[in-house]
Amino acid sequence: MASLCERLVLFIDILENNNLELLQSKLGIKYDNTEKLIEALTHNSFVNESKKEEINSNERLEYLGDAVLQLIVSELLFELQPNKSEGDMTIMRSHIVRKETLADAAKNLDLAKWLRVGNGLIVSEIESNKSILSNIFEALIGSIYVDLGYQSAKNFIVTTLKDKIISVQNNEVKKDPKSELQELLQSKKISKPNYVSKVVDPIKNIFACDLYVNNQLVSSSKADSKIQSEVLCAIDALTIYKQKG
Repeated sequence: MASLCERLVLFIDILENNNLELLQSKLGIKYDNTEKLIEALTHNSFVNESKKEEINSNERLEYLGDAVLQLIVSELLFELQPNKSEGDMTIMRSHIVRKETLADAAKNLDLAKWLRVGNGLIVSEIESNKSILSNIFEALIGSIYVDLGYQSAKNFIVTTLKDKIISVQNNEVKKDPKSELQELLQSKKISKPNYVSKVVDPIKNIFACDLYVNNQLVSSSKADSKIQSEVLCAIDALTIYKQKG
């Protein structure tokens, strides 16, 4: 694990000497415009502490990368699962694009040590923060799509998420997460989960969902359909209750 000083030295080398070959080799991607790669690795905290107005955070690329990821995984499942229903494919997609899966992919690529952040964050904190890691991964997808196009983004997603995609194809995801959660709670003699969903962006058709158990908020999510937002909440809740034992 690189220390903060080591990471700062690494970034001086990367940015001042334009030496991004090492990271691109690790990613299996050769950018036409490496500025998009640097932008994908720039956390908002770094921008807030910088005095350079031309520096952009990775938030816009993250937004785009999320949409590209959803589309490509949907397309893959549509092609690979011709006999599956919309509901089945939605569940499969939710397992593939969930925060934990993307965070694991980011860890495998060792992205935490390449992220430009403000002074308040260090590598060890980033490596344990699934939200930051998954956001980096989505921003990276966005940068590949903008710089190199759809097919390059698709190739990257297939390569980095292939194990999860294969596990879905092998029917390791056998049960609707909402049904599985309800059965788990029943076995623990806990009341049924309550899903509260609403449209938060009618133009982009974005839904937000909060999942409550015994009137306590357990998980929250956003997605481009009511079903998926609830499924994502159920998946996160399952993880929480299984960890409790």
